[in-house]
Amino acid sequence: MLGSYKKTAILISMVLIILMLVTASCAKRILLINPQPFLPPEYYLATQVEPKALVNVYFTGYGDFTKTEAMYNDAVYVFKDVLVDKRMFIGLNEGFIWVDQIKCYLVEPDDMKKYKAGDKIDVVGLNKGPTSYYIAGLTFKNCYALPAGRVAIPASPGTGTFTPGY
Repeated sequence: MLGSYKKTAILISMVLIILMLVTASCAKRILLINPQPFLPPEYYLATQVEPKALVNVYFTGYGDFTKTEAMYNDAVYVFKDVLVDKRMFIGLNEGFIWVDQIKCYLVEPDDMKKYKAGDKIDVVGLNKGPTSYYIAGLTFKNCYALPAGRVAIPASPGTGTFTPGY
């Protein structure tokens, strides 16, 4: 009689294992991962600015160039809702994109392959100053291209507003 209990227990165990395997193989697994891109913590304190406004601060001719560099270089800025166009991709093989007159060197240039003309992105990066003292344009380093609105930068709305001054 003890042998029949053993056989029954083994049979039930085998049936349960088979049911688990069938259930696991038939179930649709949907993996929902939408990770936020890694950004250095100081990037969440970026100042939101229009690209043209930042370039104009350097090249309008009304201020002291040295003082302007001291005030605006090595600061983190974000350009929101930038419309992707074909011109942006011209320097991608060299690791940068154009945002208006700003050359943004990307940390991950391959990220731009996700976008096409007509998409909107946010670009955040570190301002390294003028590309030249004769031609209006700036260089940004350590830039990230993100889907527009995906990451709250600046982290607190209403902070980090850009007011040009000398």
